[in-house]
Amino acid sequence: MPKVYQHEQAKRDIIEHFIYLADIAGLDVAERFLANSESGFNEQASRPLMGSPLTLMKKKTGRQDTPR
Repeated sequence: MPKVYQHEQAKRDIIEHFIYLADIAGLDVAERFLANSESGFNEQASRPLMGSPLTLMKKKTGRQDTPR
């Protein structure tokens, strides 16, 4: 299985949502959120070519550029 890398801000966001859910809905709901988030990230990592490629236009040149 491919490794999932998360930016620091993404990690902080997940922790923030976990704490919010634990406070509002309880620890079971927060833990379920965390498990489902991890499962979703792993699912996305297992299908790296899923979806449509994103095509961006460079403003000055009008040249199309596909991010890598």
